[in-house]
Amino acid sequence: ASGLAFYTSTLPIDRIKTIMMTQDLRTPTHSSSLAAFGSVVQTQGVSGLYRGCLPTLLRTFVGQAVALTVYDRAMSALDDSWW
Repeated sequence: ASGLAFYTSTLPIDRIKTIMMTQDLRTPTHSSSLAAFGSVVQTQGVSGLYRGCLPTLLRTFVGQAVALTVYDRAMSALDDSWW
């Protein structure tokens, strides 16, 4: 639950970063991150800040599940052979 809360709070920052990084450098659409933020909220609403978040959350869920499984197995292996 804490991981979900973390990603939910930081996804808008990642969305704005992606917008800023993918704009044309010769003719940028947004002059700053704050301008990009305002544009997204004005044109798409607050939900626009979370556009594309499902793949990120799914990737995070799978990655955390794998990490927890590896950690659990490693600890079990160490407990069995430690003594």
